[in-house]
Amino acid sequence: MQAYIDWLEASGARVVPLLTTDDISVNQEKLTKLNGVLFPGGDTDYLDLGNYIYNYAIEENDAGRFYPIWGTCLGFENLAIFASDSKSPLSNLESDGHSLILNFYEDPFKTGMFSLSDDPHYYEQEAMTYNSHSFGLSPDVFKTDKGLSKMFTPTSWSHDEESGDTFVASMESADYPFYAT
Repeated sequence: MQAYIDWLEASGARVVPLLTTDDISVNQEKLTKLNGVLFPGGDTDYLDLGNYIYNYAIEENDAGRFYPIWGTCLGFENLAIFASDSKSPLSNLESDGHSLILNFYEDPFKTGMFSLSDDPHYYEQEAMTYNSHSFGLSPDVFKTDKGLSKMFTPTSWSHDEESGDTFVASMESADYPFYAT
């Protein structure tokens, strides 16, 4: 968790923890004073609080207040679960500590998450996106899960040669400032 805090603070952000052990009223008060949320990776369970935050961010954006969410690793998985029509859109898709390239579904300059990069095509050439997971999203799930496909569009995919698994590596929402890797 400290790596996420250091990364955000190095970017100039002030970090305010939203704790699952706090009363919901405490987290509600904190959310009104924040301008975005990072759903981190790791080995923790914040599904209930995360779902509350996800719905809060939707309400804020629907009311015209910009309120972004970024999900990484477990945060990516949780965002997929929150948007899904099924109990879980995740599949057993492994990548055990491998850095992989990204394969873009469309020109990355047309995406929200990669358009700010000087050269997002570099991700297609250099294996630098670290993956360490047992679950992921199959690209095909976006064809069958209407809730997921309504909220998110996959922006890139990766393939792990060792496991043989192909999975969505990044996704973003067309309607909300929600991004996931």
